[in-house]
Amino acid sequence: MFRSTYRLSAEFQNVAGLNGGAEVRVGGIHEGTVRQIQLPMRPNEKIRVLMDLEGRTRNVIKKDSIANIRSEGLVHQLLQLAGHLKDGALLMEAHRAMGGALVELGRCTEALQHLDAGIALYTTHRQHPYDVFIGRDSRVVCECLAARALWALGYPDRAAERVEVAFALSRELAHPQTLMVAGHFAVQLHQLRGEPLLAQERASEVVKLADEYGLELWVSLGKIDLGWADAELGNAQQGIEQMQRNLATYEATGAKLRSPYFLGLLADEMGKIGRLEEGLAAIASALTLAEQNGEKYWLPELYRIKGELIVKTVDQQPTSKFSRTSRSQVNEISQVLVQAASCFAEAVAIAKQQQTRSWELRAQISMYRLQSRQGNPTHLQLAESYSSFTEGHETADLKQARALLNVDAPA
Repeated sequence: MFRSTYRLSAEFQNVAGLNGGAEVRVGGIHEGTVRQIQLPMRPNEKIRVLMDLEGRTRNVIKKDSIANIRSEGLVHQLLQLAGHLKDGALLMEAHRAMGGALVELGRCTEALQHLDAGIALYTTHRQHPYDVFIGRDSRVVCECLAARALWALGYPDRAAERVEVAFALSRELAHPQTLMVAGHFAVQLHQLRGEPLLAQERASEVVKLADEYGLELWVSLGKIDLGWADAELGNAQQGIEQMQRNLATYEATGAKLRSPYFLGLLADEMGKIGRLEEGLAAIASALTLAEQNGEKYWLPELYRIKGELIVKTVDQQPTSKFSRTSRSQVNEISQVLVQAASCFAEAVAIAKQQQTRSWELRAQISMYRLQSRQGNPTHLQLAESYSSFTEGHETADLKQARALLNVDAPA
């Protein structure tokens, strides 16, 4: 049976790691193949890449869409090279790198396969000549990345166990960079699980260690996390200021990885104290950066936070804003809430595509609350999302879902 395809071109300054025949993904799904790479004929021209895509993507890809070349292509070459050389240590590090790239792309199930493959090689190849270039323990990094993947996939308790393994090993090794990696990932997991006190404790350790060794980037990361914990624990203005200040310092180093997540945290905290314009600006930046960098892991949550901020704009506006007539007031509020519902629906759709049940549950909670506000709550989707979890029932998100559904925790 013949499939409908069409040819599309995109222009790049650099195509390092890209070859003809490489797969093209749209929204994380394989939808085509790189057919040809055309080098520029004149100065200042860009490299043109021709791709054959499935016909069903015609209405998804717009003329001004942004295309990106992902690091997974380079890492795939590293995996092939390690296999060809029969170099177990290099293969371990290649699996770690591929797992990390796939987590950032929101492909958590695939990521786990590589991370666990890297861990399986660790006992034999724990000491290797590449340590001097990498600067952190491979097992610790793999466990931390696996924890992020597991949390997103709907296994918050297993994620916590993996972080504990990483943290214990990092203490045993007593290597500063490795300790900071484990501490930082532990903070992120505590954030995801809704545990600000534990996040504050771990972030303080990261900052102290980074200060001791003069590692400014890690100081900034630790202080962003401390700012979030402060905001969650009641010191909102102080926490937000600390997040803003240290996010600016972090980005001034040229770093961009996980900036969408930090901007999302910042926007969320701003929304909680009514700084909605700033919050909406932060979440717009986060979404743009996530699309440009290909950081799909956070994408469902960013859309959910945007929807929550939009809902809050209705609550914050004085009645006079909608005062032309009673009907016009209802219409304007309805239009705003439709925008919010669209954000929640987008969050749910992306999470389903990624099979990231934790992100989906959060989006379903937000959608249910919006429906309740409008007087037409539907239990079914939230109940289905909640019932898919077999663990983590004492984490913040599952407690919220249980309260909304008015059900008891599993025995």
